[in-house]
Amino acid sequence: MFCFRKGTPKGLQKALLELYLSEDTVRIDYGDMSTGQSWGEEHDVFGIVRRSAGEVKVPLLIPLRERGGQEISHVVRILVNDGNDNWGVYWQHDNYTPPKLYKDLRVIVDEDYPDVWTVAGVQGAVARFDTEKEATKWMREMAFFHSVVE
Repeated sequence: MFCFRKGTPKGLQKALLELYLSEDTVRIDYGDMSTGQSWGEEHDVFGIVRRSAGEVKVPLLIPLRERGGQEISHVVRILVNDGNDNWGVYWQHDNYTPPKLYKDLRVIVDEDYPDVWTVAGVQGAVARFDTEKEATKWMREMAFFHSVVE
């Protein structure tokens, strides 16, 4: 049904096929497939699993309410939504490691940007928001999405 890139783990292949058939909403965590290190991507990570229409059928991540998407490759973890905004790990690389960018997140007031709330991690500023509430909400979501759930 799908043509996968060389080296794609069998467990990931099975998971993508099952998710294609289920049409569940997923969040893909992209990263280094040899080490399991997440890249911490935030864009083009939510959608449903579909397949390309060409001769070689590859898995695609189609954002909700869209008609096209990108090939799913370099996956280190897949989260699935149960329909009630509850997310769970569906598949995960054996050596999954959250992105260092999101380690020890905290909300701060940055001297260089005093009119906004900054979310910072071990590598410095990660995101900026107009309100502390928005910053705190985003920080909690990223901490959840990039945590290791056993």
